Amino acid sequence: MYGIEFVVQVKQFFATRGGLANVRVINLSSNGHGCDSSYEVGCMEYYKEIQKAGDNGMLFVASAGNNGIDISMAASYPASFSAIFGQTNILAVASTDNKDSLAWDSNYGATVVDLAAPGVNILSTNISGGYQFDSGTSFAAPHVSGAALLVLSACDQDTASLRKLILDSVDPKPSLSGKTRTSGRLNVSRAMNKCFQQVIANAVRSDSHFLSPVPYSLLPDWVLNQADPRFSFVFEDFNFLGNSGGHTVRVWLATEKANPSNRYLDFMDPDKGAWTGWKPVP
Repeated sequence: MYGIEFVVQVKQFFATRGGLANVRVINLSSNGHGCDSSYEVGCMEYYKEIQKAGDNGMLFVASAGNNGIDISMAASYPASFSAIFGQTNILAVASTDNKDSLAWDSNYGATVVDLAAPGVNILSTNISGGYQFDSGTSFAAPHVSGAALLVLSACDQDTASLRKLILDSVDPKPSLSGKTRTSGRLNVSRAMNKCFQQVIANAVRSDSHFLSPVPYSLLPDWVLNQADPRFSFVFEDFNFLGNSGGHTVRVWLATEKANPSNRYLDFMDPDKGAWTGWKPVP
């Protein structure tokens, strides 16, 4: 609890000093059953700190715990705070093995735990030095935290949107049906694709050629091309459905590897049949 308060104060302190500590994600591997329906004082203080983190733009990723129980029936904190208070900055994470099955000791809960992530035999650092394989929801939650930070490196998202994007990107797994809210396991690639789709869609729609409001749907099939080693490239077809009928716009998004905030678009003008030239993403 005091660690959360420290992070919040550090972010607030540096907010007026160039934002040098713009913390967006807190990962917490902790769980317990000390807070019951009476909402003890300590429990409420714990929740208020997580709420404060959310008010300061931080996603809170919590391990679900390793008791092998349904925490919809026996609450475990901080993972259960989201279900009890409807807090929108918490992601509760269960653990899966390499066959996408729920780990035998992972807590779960169809109304409490949001998603699962790999947490069995995960190579990690050892407190005594070196590396070792470990298991538990404490090793699943960091996968989600890392995915969230990777998305933020490419897309500007508020906390609620970031949380929704990650949940909307999971791989549904039969083994997780009735075990998590999404019945799914983290899919980092799909989360990044959704992120890039938003970047391209916003940029194309802001271009003067497409100022008229036109509903559109995205065609699938992303293609990566390493044409320039300084950039990563993503290609996408957009199907615009306007009053005069539908037409497809072909779009390239280039992201500078050394500085992912530098992104450029080039797309095929449907009237001229020619590429418009690279433009900075607004």
